[in-house]
Amino acid sequence: MTQPARQPLRYIHIEDHEADATLVQHALRTGGYEPHARRVDTADSLAAALQEPGWDLILADWTLPQFSAPAALEQITSLGFDLPVIIVTGAVGEETAVEALKAGAHNYVMKDRLVRLVPAIQQALREGSERNARRHAEGRLYALARISPVGIFLTDRQGIYSYVNLRWCALAGLSQEQALNNQWEESLHPDDRQRVAEEWRQAVAGQTMFSSEYRFQNADGSVNWVLAQAVTSRGMRGELLGYIGTVTDITERKKSETALQSFQDQIRQMQKMEAIGQLAGGVAHDFNNILTAILGNAEMAAMKTPADHPARPNLTRILEAGARASHLVQQILTFTHQQEFSRTVLNLTTVIHEVLNLLQATLPANIKLTAACETDAPPVLADATQIHQVVMNLCTNAWHALKGQPGQITMELTPITLPRALRSFHATLQPGHYARLSIRDTGCGMEPETVERIFDPFFTTKPVGQGTGLGLSVVHGIIRGHEGAIVVESRPGQGTTFHLYFPAAEAPALAGESIGTEPAAQQGRNRHLLYLDDEEMLVELVRAKFESLGYRVTGYTKPAEALDEIRADPAGFDIVVTDYNMPGMSGLEVASALAQLRADLPVVLVSGYLSPAAQAATLATGIKEIVYKPTVLQQLESVIARLLDAPPQA
Repeated sequence: MTQPARQPLRYIHIEDHEADATLVQHALRTGGYEPHARRVDTADSLAAALQEPGWDLILADWTLPQFSAPAALEQITSLGFDLPVIIVTGAVGEETAVEALKAGAHNYVMKDRLVRLVPAIQQALREGSERNARRHAEGRLYALARISPVGIFLTDRQGIYSYVNLRWCALAGLSQEQALNNQWEESLHPDDRQRVAEEWRQAVAGQTMFSSEYRFQNADGSVNWVLAQAVTSRGMRGELLGYIGTVTDITERKKSETALQSFQDQIRQMQKMEAIGQLAGGVAHDFNNILTAILGNAEMAAMKTPADHPARPNLTRILEAGARASHLVQQILTFTHQQEFSRTVLNLTTVIHEVLNLLQATLPANIKLTAACETDAPPVLADATQIHQVVMNLCTNAWHALKGQPGQITMELTPITLPRALRSFHATLQPGHYARLSIRDTGCGMEPETVERIFDPFFTTKPVGQGTGLGLSVVHGIIRGHEGAIVVESRPGQGTTFHLYFPAAEAPALAGESIGTEPAAQQGRNRHLLYLDDEEMLVELVRAKFESLGYRVTGYTKPAEALDEIRADPAGFDIVVTDYNMPGMSGLEVASALAQLRADLPVVLVSGYLSPAAQAATLATGIKEIVYKPTVLQQLESVIARLLDAPPQA
């Protein structure tokens, strides 16, 4: 019967007795091993033997004349070898056995009980194989961790870092040595440091999962957003060994979220401004009618009152206050884009120097006002008066921001090309060529909350009685009306800069014809005027005014009734004046119907605002003139007299 082949076993035997070494080999052969041993009895001979490869384990007597098992264990560890060591000795007490195991021995066997040697070797080899497998797996895991695109870290039971991979170091801006010295908290963004450190301490104290989003701030000032997650690592008995965690770079996601939030803020701001604009435009429309009645009646009263009458100064003040109210309405209409611009190709340098010359004569000597205009700044399509108003307003605000202290106000005009869309809280611009006017001051600056609201109508930081809050909202309306944008930069104590972007002009502007406002010079001579307005008091006011000038006046508040009157006698009227915005039928529709009844009947349209489309439609309806509210009766008188005295068209 063939005997099974014995399993080779290569070992170093630390033993000074040849006979004992032979007994061990016999026990091994009996147990199924084919021993290949090298016997040593000194530290030098052990060191020489360890240089040979392929050893499976080491057997060692506890005490030798020139050597000992504890010394051998220390030598093996210092040389970096990981070989199972089994103590094979003649007599060893319990304390000595414990000491051997503490020193690193895997087991011990008595020489008179060598029957335990083979099981002890089998256990040591099995554990060694498992240990090598774990070490190999750990090596592979560490290799993967080293090249992982995700940051990886390990900690001990106290949450102290014991390992970080290269990606973690790159995200945190720290070396591995700094991380293992528990300096990771120092790399956190100052705004996140306290929160994240407390979250980590609570997770470690409670042995719970950790998850947090925060920022690493590197030495160069760059910031990396990360999502950090960690779970507990536990042993076979469930005991806590430490934490294993990852940090994932979410910087791009955060940038996208910030951009989306900024876009949503812009949408909300635009919706708010649109809603306020609609409300303000409606108020301005109604107020125009009221103001026209006030000014018209005051004007008529003044005409009937002698210059030396005690009431004459009061009427003058009413007219002056009405003029200021009219200017306020124009500001509201400008904010709501309901005020017409006369835009031409304009070099902004001219406007800047005009403002510079004007302000230098009025600013205190301790305020330095300068302007720098680059010669290659492109011309823009703009209304010079409106831009002059914008620059004056912003420079005046800059002056107020200095609060009586010495300071500097700078205007800079530069060309700029936007390769991609520009977005801020108050502005969105498409790529293209622009002229950028920057107005900068060294004043008190503003909080972010104030910057967000500065263009809101009626919002002001000035004391009660020193501002209406319409100035910057009007500026905003003018710039948007010029297809431009405003970007504001400001910090408390660091001044404010307004960047105004104007699209570069590509072609000369078409100058619109202005409406003449020559003073009335002739009486009505019984000419028949039909006046149509849904406001009864305006109808009565115009009737009283023009009847005093010799006109026959027929007034209506309903378009259908006025058209029926003209339809009954088309030749009975010399001129028609109609309001634009009326319930049921607009002034344009009235003019169109009149053109069908009598093409040569002059029609004057009165309105607070006409869109470009509505203005274009006036040409098709035969309207001769447009008068904008609040109407001064003298202006309307002049227009009517001029139209009635004009020679008939062929």
